[in-house]
Amino acid sequence: SSTSEPSQRVLSSDCLFLYASTHCSHHQIQGLTMAKCLPRVYKQEMSKFADKALKYAEAGDKTNALKIADVLTKSTASLYPDEPGEHIPSLWVLIERVWEEVVLLTESSTERKKIESFLQQQQQQLSASYGPLFSDALRRLQRLERSSEKDVMSDHNSFFKRSKIGKSQSKANKSKKKKS
Repeated sequence: SSTSEPSQRVLSSDCLFLYASTHCSHHQIQGLTMAKCLPRVYKQEMSKFADKALKYAEAGDKTNALKIADVLTKSTASLYPDEPGEHIPSLWVLIERVWEEVVLLTESSTERKKIESFLQQQQQQLSASYGPLFSDALRRLQRLERSSEKDVMSDHNSFFKRSKIGKSQSKANKSKKKKS
């Protein structure tokens, strides 16, 4: 299948199998075999998946972008929880960008809360080694949630302003004022 139509198929975890080199030891992460290898090699290989996830997100394919972001986050956190040097921290920057794009595609409040919980958990686990990861995505999730709550209140208020119930109450209030 072609990359020009990313939303035509859903990736399986098997698509993220990494074959690195004889320098690697293999780890099982949620049924996915990942190779722990030199951080430089890992970053090179995983950057390709992060780029692919960004392309899916840009095409509006939240399913594949989310799946890749989830696996990249879990595998990198599991394999390199406190890797010094430049390679893994720079990979986290890419993974954060993927999450920011996924957040933009997330419409359901329930799904936003699930993603927020996951990112907060990862941030808490990794912040001592990598700083406050996912801060931008978490801020965006919170803004979207507040915006969503305001929309609900606005819809609620406009319903009562236009409904007969609201008009009847308004008329009752006016007649009370006239009688006073």
